[in-house]
Amino acid sequence: MNINASSDSLWSFQKKVLLLVNVAQNATGREMAIDLNRLSVALYFSYETSTKKVEYQFYWINFSQLSSREIIVGDVFSVKNFFNDMLYGDGSLYIKYPSDYEVKEASPKPDELTTSLHTLKWISAQAFCRGKPKIILNEFETVKPSANISQIISCLILAISLTFASFFAYLKIRNKHQKMKSDKALNLSRIESDEEKILRILKASGGRTLQSLIVKQCGFSKAKTSQLLTTLEKKGVIKRLRRGRSKIVMLIE
Repeated sequence: MNINASSDSLWSFQKKVLLLVNVAQNATGREMAIDLNRLSVALYFSYETSTKKVEYQFYWINFSQLSSREIIVGDVFSVKNFFNDMLYGDGSLYIKYPSDYEVKEASPKPDELTTSLHTLKWISAQAFCRGKPKIILNEFETVKPSANISQIISCLILAISLTFASFFAYLKIRNKHQKMKSDKALNLSRIESDEEKILRILKASGGRTLQSLIVKQCGFSKAKTSQLLTTLEKKGVIKRLRRGRSKIVMLIE
């Protein structure tokens, strides 16, 4: 095994996850976004065992479906070849859920279910058929509904083990205001202009996306985003079309 083997750069990884989220959004009909400020790539290697692991991490907003007392995970897995083509291939899938919820349903049956740690584990992602796994989490009756339940954010961490050419996926569902554990991920992002940021998102989304998603992904205000897009329109770089109440932004080739 070559410990100097290359891995995806932050930019390549970002394009991959933005494409995945765009496809998942179209498949589910639910507006989604990636927090671009929380993309990270970390490299871990051992000369003793000649192994290298690359860990990719991102935060997927609106990953799950929410009701008054339930969190439903699974419709995003309806994306064709979710693991093999859209991500990095086979691997173990871990799901960690909030402590004030319990597992009502999990299909297929997880290889491990640790209630005390609020985790589920499937050893191989290749065993999943399209639309699986599906997990329904039920809020404990004794716990009052959270005012911020609609703000739940999902964190998907992917770690590549080049020794086995597979990946380890760890999916964590948590409240927006829950304190995040610190990590040693190496942030490889670079400084770029606001217009470049918008164009990067458009390119990674296949040349078109919703204006509302650009607002979320860039972290700009609606007014600032509209102003930047107007400038890009005047430059002949993009065009916008209205679809109902939404605006679609498209790159002009």
